[in-house]
Amino acid sequence: MNLSESLIFCVIILVVFVAPQLLIMKLRKKCPQCNSSNTRITGKHTQIRNG
Repeated sequence: MNLSESLIFCVIILVVFVAPQLLIMKLRKKCPQCNSSNTRITGKHTQIRNG
């Protein structure tokens, strides 16, 4: 694996792991009553969409 490939790989990992967390934070601000199971499901959907 060369440098550019490893860089792309790091970016993909960041997108997959950081994007769902940001989404969950936004959702929690919108509806504080939402429980953790709802946010967990949205995180899975985001990962599927990105990956």
